[in-house]
Amino acid sequence: MSEIARIHAASPVQDVASGVVERRLRLHSRVDVGSAAALAGLLGRPSRFEAGSLIAQAGDDADIVTVVQNGVVARLNHLPDGRRQIHSLFIPGDTADAEISLLKVRPDSLQAISEVWAWRVPRGRVAALGGTDPRLAEALAREAAIAAQVAREWVVNIGRRDAEERIAHLICELHTRMEAVGLVRDRGFFQPLTQQDLADSQGISAVHVNRVLQGLRGRGLIRTARHHLVVLDLEQLQTIALFDPVYLSLR
Repeated sequence: MSEIARIHAASPVQDVASGVVERRLRLHSRVDVGSAAALAGLLGRPSRFEAGSLIAQAGDDADIVTVVQNGVVARLNHLPDGRRQIHSLFIPGDTADAEISLLKVRPDSLQAISEVWAWRVPRGRVAALGGTDPRLAEALAREAAIAAQVAREWVVNIGRRDAEERIAHLICELHTRMEAVGLVRDRGFFQPLTQQDLADSQGISAVHVNRVLQGLRGRGLIRTARHHLVVLDLEQLQTIALFDPVYLSLR
């Protein structure tokens, strides 16, 4: 059972609400006891989504904010011919679309990469935080700002790094983000993305992804198993990726 699955199986909904999401927000914002209680009340009960299913679709009314409890969620766009570009990944504790309550229509889709449990919060309840809990409202707004920073780094990744650097950078990012919310164990973490998912996130072919992963494994930098990735030499991987975590805004 994955670490994420263990958290879900072992924890009541409200404990998880005040756990992984609170832990995520505390990385960049002050969350006091009152805000933690408001957060648990805001989230309520999560919904389950099967791997591959759409959580939200481009063109939908922008009336729901999605917060991830378990699993990995991709934010993506589809081209008319079926090709897709994944431009964000969200892990437990993340608010996948914090800015969506400011829009009228969703510009992109959310898809469950693995089985996902997520809170779907009406935007009116998020907007009301400005009057009831400004500190929590600010923390959620900061989630949107950080997501924009990460998206800009992904543009740099696809625009200027080569294929090996891109994949290494994504692994370093996921490892850093997972570790920050306590989801890295023995240097390993839950990684359910297929080679096609990785290809669609990095603008290369699945064959090229396979070649890069083989190279990283062959050099003793990573070890992979089904839905699990272990970073064996983080320092060397960061060097290859030209990785600087400042864009993640993690204290």
